[in-house]
Amino acid sequence: MIHFNIRKAQLNDVMHFQEAISMHLNKPWNLMEFDEFYKKKLKDKEYTFLMMEDDDKKIAGGVIVQYRQTFLDKFAFIEIQDLFVTPKYRKLNAAEYLYQAIEKLAVEKKVFKLQVGCYINSTLNQNFYTKHGFKVHKKSYVKEVY
Repeated sequence: MIHFNIRKAQLNDVMHFQEAISMHLNKPWNLMEFDEFYKKKLKDKEYTFLMMEDDDKKIAGGVIVQYRQTFLDKFAFIEIQDLFVTPKYRKLNAAEYLYQAIEKLAVEKKVFKLQVGCYINSTLNQNFYTKHGFKVHKKSYVKEVY
């Protein structure tokens, strides 16, 4: 059975996040531009970046969460910005390890609400989160303005 280790992300993990986010956005994000953005967010106390490694220290996945409190929310919550698992580890329950790390973080920070947004056509992600007790709370509408 494979074992995973969860650790805080470091500066040299930038490529893993850049690749995962570029894949989710379905368009490449220039590594130099992303690197600058990543460094800024890595220092931001509202964000936590976690990496998951296998026993051989190979990257198996990662997660970005943001601590937020909107004007309409009485208490702060954790929003899962991105959760990714390297293809090699997807059938090995790796996403469960990352998700458990998020719940552990929520308990440590005394946060009682988790939130995540999924693309409307991403049924795999929707099923994963519903299996963990997430419910549709509201719909989100997006318009790109140029």
